[in-house]
Amino acid sequence: MRRTIGVGVGLLCVAACGGGGSTAPSDIIPLNTLPRITLPRIPPPTMPGWNLPRGWTVICQTGRVTSRSPGFAMPAGGTINFGGPVPCTWNRNGGQGSIGLASAATNPNGTRNTDIQPSGYRVTFPAGKVNDPAWDMYLTHTGGTGSYYVGWRQRWQPVGTYAAIVAAMHSSDSKVWAPKGPSDGDLTIMSWLAFNHTPVIGLDFQGVDEHSIPDNNETGAHGTIPVTRAMTLPGVAAGRGAWDQEEILIKSTGVTGTSSVTLFVNGKNVGTATGVTNATAWTASEQYLSRSVYGGAQAKSTYTDIDDVTIAVH
Repeated sequence: MRRTIGVGVGLLCVAACGGGGSTAPSDIIPLNTLPRITLPRIPPPTMPGWNLPRGWTVICQTGRVTSRSPGFAMPAGGTINFGGPVPCTWNRNGGQGSIGLASAATNPNGTRNTDIQPSGYRVTFPAGKVNDPAWDMYLTHTGGTGSYYVGWRQRWQPVGTYAAIVAAMHSSDSKVWAPKGPSDGDLTIMSWLAFNHTPVIGLDFQGVDEHSIPDNNETGAHGTIPVTRAMTLPGVAAGRGAWDQEEILIKSTGVTGTSSVTLFVNGKNVGTATGVTNATAWTASEQYLSRSVYGGAQAKSTYTDIDDVTIAVH
């Protein structure tokens, strides 16, 4: 005889099916006599670990950026606050593009968003422009001793292949951060730069050193390191709109020419350069979202999504 189980208030009733008969008292079992059943907890999906050292001063930490982020505010121009665990207010410093949310129904340039993401803000790089930033904003903060950390997640508009991204941008690299400091301490951090037709993470010191890390023209010389396969940004390389987690860690001794720079891709250390220049204190961070177009103009409008930004000094 088939039996069914039904749950009442405080009772578990096991009744015979069919016939419309009443439930026998011996078939009624108090719930408090049953053994407790604990269901296994299914953890949420996580990104690989971040590499911010302990004890550093966090200047900005956005978390996952949505319109519900604590303190979130993104007007058409001027002051922008992404909210988050450590809110940070940015002031627009120029640019020819537009900014909005990757989760919104409309893209920053007014087109319908057919590439909605759960979180992140989106910057549009307009077509027909040469070299100038799509969006440029500035955050002034305490300086620390010259050590600096920035970590973020980034993805590029899915256009099929990496080669298609390069063709659309008319550029082999894209900049995203420019920490500022005294004594020729300007520094450009690339979100990606091309090496043998493959995008890799990198940065470029300006002022004293004037060389890139990594740099295929100075492999191992002048404080730089050679390009390795581990430095590849798989999300950009695939060209299908996948996210990459990127980190730059500068550890300073306070003496010019003795800093180290470590690059991380998706949580993994992919190279450290030593004996490089440094600022005595990084006193501001500039999000300089631009493409290097020195000849011709950008072929079509493109966009990039940024999320999970953390900036810290020590």
